[in-house]
Amino acid sequence: MSDPASSPTSFPYKPLDTARREIRLVCIAPASQDRPIVCNLIQTSLDDDCQYLALSYVWGDPSRTLPIQLDSQTFHVTENLEAALRHLRLISTPRTFWIDAICIDQTNIAERSQQVELMGAIYESAVQVQVWLGLESGSGAGILEAVGRLGQKIIEIGLDQLLVKQPARETTERLIAIVAAEFGQRYTNGVWLEELKRIFDRPWWLRVWVQQEFALAKSAYFVCGPTSVHWRFLDVVMIALHYLDSDTTFAYSSHDDKRNIRGDQGDIISLRFQHENGWPSSLFTLVFQHGKLRDLQATDPRDHVFGFLGLADDAHGFRPDYSMSADVLACRFAKAHICHVEERRRRLWVLSFAQKKNLKDTDGLPSWAPDWSSALDPLIAPSLFGSLQIYFPCGRKIPPELPPFSEQDLTVLPVTGTCFGTVEQFGGSERLTFSKFFQSSKLDVLLQSCAELLGEAQKYGTMTRTISQLAETANIIEESKPIWRTLVQDRNIIFSTPEQRANSETFRRFLVLSRGSEYLPEDYMRGCEERSRLIKYTTVLLKAMKKTLHHRQMFRSSAGHLCIGPETVESGDKLCILTGAEVPFILRNHHDHYVLVGEAYVDGVMDGEVLAQGLNSETFDLH
Repeated sequence: MSDPASSPTSFPYKPLDTARREIRLVCIAPASQDRPIVCNLIQTSLDDDCQYLALSYVWGDPSRTLPIQLDSQTFHVTENLEAALRHLRLISTPRTFWIDAICIDQTNIAERSQQVELMGAIYESAVQVQVWLGLESGSGAGILEAVGRLGQKIIEIGLDQLLVKQPARETTERLIAIVAAEFGQRYTNGVWLEELKRIFDRPWWLRVWVQQEFALAKSAYFVCGPTSVHWRFLDVVMIALHYLDSDTTFAYSSHDDKRNIRGDQGDIISLRFQHENGWPSSLFTLVFQHGKLRDLQATDPRDHVFGFLGLADDAHGFRPDYSMSADVLACRFAKAHICHVEERRRRLWVLSFAQKKNLKDTDGLPSWAPDWSSALDPLIAPSLFGSLQIYFPCGRKIPPELPPFSEQDLTVLPVTGTCFGTVEQFGGSERLTFSKFFQSSKLDVLLQSCAELLGEAQKYGTMTRTISQLAETANIIEESKPIWRTLVQDRNIIFSTPEQRANSETFRRFLVLSRGSEYLPEDYMRGCEERSRLIKYTTVLLKAMKKTLHHRQMFRSSAGHLCIGPETVESGDKLCILTGAEVPFILRNHHDHYVLVGEAYVDGVMDGEVLAQGLNSETFDLH
C-alpha cells in the first residue's frame, strides 16, 4: 500500500460489493517482453474459488510513472511496477494477479480502508506470492539464480537439517566446498558475498506491508529480473551464512556483512515461521518488535499499525480507517497498549517509542505518543518481548493502577511518579553527544568527559592513560564502575543473554576498546578468552554502543548521578520514576503541563533506590 496522493487518478473503477468481500484482480495479457503491457480488471469474491497470484513489491518513486493499458484505457503505474509487469507476464498464457496499486481505487478512502482490512485474506488466498525485488543490475546479475542453485543443493544433500543447530566442523567444511564450487573465484575473493548483499540491500526488505504479504503466502518466490527462486532456497543460504566461521576458512569481506545479511532478512522469514507454527502474535508486539525496532518504512505513518493487522491474533479493536489522522491513531494505539498490558510494572514502555528528535517539530503529535519517524532505539529494547526484565526503578513490587484516562481529551496522558532530581550539567565545554564521539572515535575524550561530570577527573583520569597502569590498580573495576556501567547502560551486551547486567568482562572489553589488547599484561589475560576472540567481541561492544547511544548524550543530575538521555535534554528538566515504567524518564515543565523528553539511564537508581527513600509521588499530565 502507499499514499493515495501517489496513485493514478481519473480511472473509472466499478464499485465493489463489500458484503460479498469483493476484490478486483488484474489479468495480464501474454506478450513478448518488448511489447506494450495490456491488462484487464476482473471483479470476484474472496468467498469464490478464484485462482490468482499476489504481488509483493515496493511502489518506488511516485513521480516517475509509465503508461499501461487497463480495460482499454491509459493507466499510469510507477516504473518499478511497470518493470515487474513486464517481467512477470508470460509469452503465451495470461496471468492473473492481485496488485494493490491497480486493484484498489487509491483515491477512494472508504474503499481503501475496506480493502486493506481484507489484505490478510487476499494474500492467504493467493495460489502464490511473487516477491518482486527489482531488475538485475551490474556485476550482481545472476547472483540470485546462483544462490537458488546453492540453496537447492544444500537441501538435496540434507545439509539444511544439520544447520538447525550449531553444525559440526565436518558439516561446515562440506558447506564451504559447495559454496566454493558454485562461485569459484568470486568465492575466493569474497565478491559473491558483496553481490548477495546488494540483493538484501534492496528496499523491499524494510517495508511495513511486505511483512504480512510474505508471512501469509502459501508459497512465495523471490523474483529479480528474469530470475525466480523459491524462498526456502534463499533461507537456507542465509542460515549457512550465519553458522560459517568468518575467522577461519570462509571468505567474508567483513564481520559486518554476515550480520547484515542475516538481520532484516532473517526477521521477515522468522515472522513467517511464527505464523506457520501458529505462535500467538499481539498487535503491539508486531508493531513495536517487528516494525519499530527494525525501523521499517511506510509512506503513510498509519500503515505502521494497519500493516500488521492481518497477522495479529487480537487487533484490540483496531481496523483500517484512513479517515483517521495519523496523530489520532498514534494516541489511541498508545493508550490501548497501556490499558491492555497485563503486567502493570511494564505498562509504560510504550513511552520509550515516543522519543522525538526535535520536540518543537512534532506536527501536533503529543510528546508521549509513538513517533514512527524517530530512529532512536529504546534503552529497554532487549527486555521488551522477553520474559526477563532488566531494570526495576519502581522496585520489584507490583505498582498501583495508573490514573484513569480522559475520554474527552485524547492528547493528554496522566501518569503518576516520583521526581528525584533535575538535569544539571553536561560534559566538557560543549555538550558531548555520542554522535560527535562516534564521528571522532576518541574514547579518551568520552571517558574524560565522564570523569569531569562526576567531579573526580583526577581519580578517574587513569582510564585515559595506559591500560597496563589501569590494570595494575586493584580496585579500578569497582572504582570506575559508574563510567563503564553507564556507557553500556549496565547491560552485558556482548553475550546472547542481554538481560544480564554488566560485569567485569564488560570492563575488560573497555580496556581493549580504549587502547588495544597489546596494552594488556599477559597475566591480565588469564581466565579470559583468547586475545583474538576478545578483540572481536570488543568490536561488537563498540557497535552496540554506537547503536544504543545514537542521538543521546551524557549529563549529571542534581543528585550527582551519571546519566544518559536524548540530545534534546536541557538543564532543569526533571528526572522521574513513573509508575509502570521500566526506566526513568525525563519530563519538561511547560506552563500547566509536562512534555515527555525521553528515556534516561541514571546510574544508581535502576533498582528501586529512589522509591526506597520514601519520596512523595505526584501526577503529571503529559501533553
